[in-house]
Amino acid sequence: MGPDYILVNLSVEFNDTADADDIEMTVAKIDSSIRKKYSHVKRIFIEAEARQFKSRV
Repeated sequence: MGPDYILVNLSVEFNDTADADDIEMTVAKIDSSIRKKYSHVKRIFIEAEARQFKSRV
C-alpha cells in the first residue's frame, strides 16, 4: 500500500426486516456506485449491521 492506495470501509445499518437478498443487493449497489464515481478506489469493505433500537424508558 502507498499514498495512491485508497481503501473504503463502511458500516451500514439495515432494518431488522431486511433479508439476505436485500442486503446483498444494497451492498452491491453501494460498491458499484463508489467504483463508478471514484475509479481510483482500490478496495471496498462493507460491514452490514442490524439496526439497534433503543428502548425508551
